[in-house]
Amino acid sequence: MAGKEQKVQSTDEFFQSLRTNLVRESAQPVGKAQTSGPPDSELAYFRTPAPNIIEWATRPEFLNIPRTYEFWRQYQVLRDLFQLRCPLSTCNDQSPEAKDCWGKSRAYLESENLLVYSDAHKDDVCPRCGTTRMEFVADGLLDIYNQCHGVVGMRSGKTATAGIIGTYVEHRLTNIGLEFELGEFFGQLKGQPLEVTFIASTDVQSSDTVWAYFTNMRANGTWHQKYIKYIKAQEAKQNTANGMKPWQYLETNKVIEHGNFNLRFKSLNSNSGGMAGRTRPAAFMDEVARFDNGQSARSADEAYRVLENSLRTLRSTALRNAAHHARLAREGLKPIRPVLPWLGLMVSISSPISAEDKAMRLLKVAPEIPNMYYFHYPTWEFNPFEPYENFAGDFAKDHDGAMRDFGANPPAAANPLISDPKSFRDMAIAKDLRPTSYFLPYVHTDRLGKDYMGIRMNSSIMLRDSERYICFDAGQSFDQFAGACAHGEWVDTKDGRQLITVFDWVLRILPSQVPKREVWFDSVMQIIEELRKFQRIAMIDFDRWQSTYLIQQIRDLGVPSQMSGTKAEDFVKLVADVKFSRVKMLPPIQGEETIPPQNMSAETVQFYELERLERSSDLKKVFNPRKGKIPGANSDDVAQVVAHCNRMVQNTIADISDSNTQENRLHREQVGGTSWGTRGSLHRPRFNTRGW
Repeated sequence: MAGKEQKVQSTDEFFQSLRTNLVRESAQPVGKAQTSGPPDSELAYFRTPAPNIIEWATRPEFLNIPRTYEFWRQYQVLRDLFQLRCPLSTCNDQSPEAKDCWGKSRAYLESENLLVYSDAHKDDVCPRCGTTRMEFVADGLLDIYNQCHGVVGMRSGKTATAGIIGTYVEHRLTNIGLEFELGEFFGQLKGQPLEVTFIASTDVQSSDTVWAYFTNMRANGTWHQKYIKYIKAQEAKQNTANGMKPWQYLETNKVIEHGNFNLRFKSLNSNSGGMAGRTRPAAFMDEVARFDNGQSARSADEAYRVLENSLRTLRSTALRNAAHHARLAREGLKPIRPVLPWLGLMVSISSPISAEDKAMRLLKVAPEIPNMYYFHYPTWEFNPFEPYENFAGDFAKDHDGAMRDFGANPPAAANPLISDPKSFRDMAIAKDLRPTSYFLPYVHTDRLGKDYMGIRMNSSIMLRDSERYICFDAGQSFDQFAGACAHGEWVDTKDGRQLITVFDWVLRILPSQVPKREVWFDSVMQIIEELRKFQRIAMIDFDRWQSTYLIQQIRDLGVPSQMSGTKAEDFVKLVADVKFSRVKMLPPIQGEETIPPQNMSAETVQFYELERLERSSDLKKVFNPRKGKIPGANSDDVAQVVAHCNRMVQNTIADISDSNTQENRLHREQVGGTSWGTRGSLHRPRFNTRGW
């Protein structure tokens, strides 16, 4: 930015004059169009863009929504998505407090130096310092955003914000389409059909969609009213004598067709076909959290992917054009065509449903996505007319539901097993605890050339002090194969001695979907054979009937093994035992909380799964309602073996205080260490010889 100050004189009067001239320059044809004049002046009026999206939204000759200045957060999203605020400290105060629009008066907001369109530069320009947008971008002072994602509470005005963005997109595309052949302008074939799509889930009320706000705003906006009158007059004047098919401007409930430059605005839902195969300048995905959360063609992930792919062509063109503008600006040359750096714009906006819906998952990864502008607010921090106290009754009736709907902070589950995940972790995690055995995944190829996913023990610590209890959940082709190992230790408390469950390790084997690889069960046998060399195994439980073959093989090694299902009360007991400091769990791997669950270690995923479990209304079931939709995500297999393992350890307590046989005395010394309390005893699990 060296030398930019030389463009600016030192008087405030000059700065104000320059701003006034730039705004007047970009809006000059508007004044001409207010009186009926020749067609050329009308065409010039509609070819000329509003100075920026803020002026577009608020000025009476455009969208005419001056209340945008009163909805401070809405104003801020519009301003910052399109990077309007001059980044130089000589033009605007750059402190975080000054940038935050909350509580600012209209006079303050209007005093900010925002970039405005200059036809002379074919670019946006700061009215104070005269620097163009592309110069700022080239110097790394402004970003280019072509993706926008917002998670905001209900009744906040987020959908109206997206509606304003939609009308501005149409306005700018119309400006260009009336001056240039739209397809060629975007580097496509002449006459290339273009579509701006608004997609909503099927359970969103039609009156609350972005499409509804978009169509209502344009129906009441001054600019659109004039444009529709103008374009219908041009449609009627077409000369059809040459046999060419006449174009048509058309509006229906679901489609707005600009036939004169092959541009269509269309409303779809998750059941609609025809999403793929389009070239799109922009797309709007409404209430993305309410789309199906699986992997079907109607899912949020699939709809988002299809829309993103349809935007890439024009997005790449826009970024190339932006780079070209920046080079011309550096060389002192002026381009002949305007630049739309945000082209290929994807807008997704929603209030959340759960911590695992598409809106929340996208919000989690947003900081790592280049060119994405994102925001996350509760209703009372987005809509100044809905303060926090307005929701006191909602919080009193259903705190978690109100926090989800209006606080935009959903619990990990709708009716969570663990109501306070942070407190649960604080109580459960033993920060200095480390696995006693380490495992590595590998690919096994059988003699017919088929590949499987296996796991092998990489290392283990020799521990013969306490007997170990192991549980496996044997998923094969979709669910993961999970395992956990724990032992009991006695600790002194104010109420006497207490048995605690100490976890030695947890593991998971994820079957591969592409390429298709099932679990290699023999690798589990290899683990048991190695592990019994280092540690004494008291019992191995399996949670599924498919495990009969493994159980028989493990028994043949001389290790007790049985099938024993995990019950809802096992999860409830785990939570209670954690609360009363009777469980020590391995800490999650640092840095893994933000990665997809498919890539998490077992130590991390155990908490991820437990915190997403729900209890049924009759409290008889504990489950994840989203299980089975995405491999490795929203599962409960690791959570099950952890809860099951805790039960195995805690159930070693029995009333054998009157028994002093040699077996019981020996077992009391072996299990839980040499210390023994007076509040209970341990028993060795009997080997079940029936019902295998």
